[in-house]
Amino acid sequence: MRSHHILAAMLVLGLANPGRSGEPSRTPSSARLAAPTPERDVQDLVYLSDKGAVLMRLHVRIDGKPLVDAWEGFVGNFFAYLDVDGDGVLNAKEAARVPPIPMLFNNGPGFAGPRPNIAMALDQNRDGKITKVELADWLRRNGVTPFQLRAGGNQQFQTRVVIAGRAEPPSADAINEKLFALLDTNKDGKLSREELTSASVVLHKLDIDDDEMVSAQEMSGNLDSDIATGVFATVAFDGEVPNNNGPFVPVKPGAANKELAQRLLNHYGRKGGNGGAKKLTRQDLGLGEEAFKRLDMDEDGKLDREELARFAQREPDVELRVRLGKKDGKEPAIEMVRSRDHPSPMAESIRTGRDGTLTLELGSTQLEFGSADTSKEPQFALRLRQQYLARFRMADRDNNGYLDEKEARQSPVYRNVFHMLDRDGDGKLFEKEITSYLDRMKTLQESALSSCASLSVKDQGRGLFDLVDANSDGRLGVREMRQMVKLIDQLDRDGDGQISRAEIPHKYRVDVRRGPSLGNQFAPRAVVVRRMGIVNQPDLPERNGPLWFRKMDRNHDGDVSRREFLGTEEEFRKIDRDGDGLISLEEANRADELFREKR
Repeated sequence: MRSHHILAAMLVLGLANPGRSGEPSRTPSSARLAAPTPERDVQDLVYLSDKGAVLMRLHVRIDGKPLVDAWEGFVGNFFAYLDVDGDGVLNAKEAARVPPIPMLFNNGPGFAGPRPNIAMALDQNRDGKITKVELADWLRRNGVTPFQLRAGGNQQFQTRVVIAGRAEPPSADAINEKLFALLDTNKDGKLSREELTSASVVLHKLDIDDDEMVSAQEMSGNLDSDIATGVFATVAFDGEVPNNNGPFVPVKPGAANKELAQRLLNHYGRKGGNGGAKKLTRQDLGLGEEAFKRLDMDEDGKLDREELARFAQREPDVELRVRLGKKDGKEPAIEMVRSRDHPSPMAESIRTGRDGTLTLELGSTQLEFGSADTSKEPQFALRLRQQYLARFRMADRDNNGYLDEKEARQSPVYRNVFHMLDRDGDGKLFEKEITSYLDRMKTLQESALSSCASLSVKDQGRGLFDLVDANSDGRLGVREMRQMVKLIDQLDRDGDGQISRAEIPHKYRVDVRRGPSLGNQFAPRAVVVRRMGIVNQPDLPERNGPLWFRKMDRNHDGDVSRREFLGTEEEFRKIDRDGDGLISLEEANRADELFREKR
């Protein structure tokens, strides 16, 4: 009996795939495609690159727990909260207390409008009893899954109302053309090592505001955009944003996927004008010979729809481990998994950046992988406590210390949530029930925000400026401009010692985050005015180092130049140990240590 319960739970959680009953086996060799039981921290992705499909495997842990364990822990906490009588199932009255999903994940009340019959939606077998498995299934159907994908960048967009000046930001292509115009002195359409070595001298001439930095606006010559005054407004929509148009396709580990098969046919069947392709070759998919043989069940040299559905039932091309939340101080947030038994075929194409990110080179495309932790501190219960209590006193028209249903119906705040807050079901809503509810919601929110992970994919286009702008502050400092010559080692694919426009990669930023995706169906509607004033002033990066170093670094580029240094020439030379004309953070820390020792 126990094994049956385990299988049922695995089916709901997406960890088992028994296949369709009665479906004949294609060939006796199908045993070679038998997928192993997936690990509980695994999420697979297929990246549809220009050169072929790449299978990526992420091992995600939250606070040291496998991803699925974290999600199941939240489901258990949620169910226990709803199961008032503790009998192990939910009845209709208990189900009516299911809070709106935005309240759990997006820190919004979600109380606008009447609520549908939640009990009917939860009770799939119509037996009048709602189990934990049915609750988990309902959450999945509403987008609350262990792993969520947000493609195309932030599903919020920023709009700017310009009061004065021009505020159109320069495009990556426009800046590329400006760089080639300035640096390509022999006009051969390529940037040589010698030409890039002189970048700091040439580009310094564009520093109109004399801060020893060159911004994107200064490079484009659009000075009006630097002084335009306006208002930033961030707008988020509630309605689901389709995720199936981006280059990343999430796949359940070990499961066949018909949607993936269709995506592969649509994407790679267009090569050579063959838009209606029903099969794909090894060359179409960019697969290695061994991987292709594993999928080619009938050994006809092509993969049909059914064979393509099993595309992810093989060893991954790229395997990464991601740690979110609490972790050992020595453990990196993201790292490549190296296996002796199954070495990654793309291991040599991955490099680690100074900030801990991993960059995968795929021909003319770069995928930069990182991780980011959203705050697990819930805001809804904290922010609205006083407001809800104030509204309670306004709604209590007879001042008897509680709300009845008639009073609640007349309140825009309580009319749709009366039964949800009336936990003992006596038809009276007391102030202590509201505070108790908000306390429980705070705990539940903490569990919810730590229960899932989301993938954020941002298309950053093709831009030399972005490749050099190491801290992404929209400006190039002296050190960053000096680093431009190193781009040849990164981008020169034909080995001629120069960079052509075609060699500039298309870059995607891929971040794994703790918490839900904002692009799913329960994103709240909001309009937030962000700031007024100089709209194109960059958000300056945080600075580290001794206090004197941070104060002297007036342009926030992470270095102190001779111009910024307030001491003597001799003192500057002593601290600038490598003699490059800049005091780095490391040099500042070392100088500070020596100064303290002398004291």
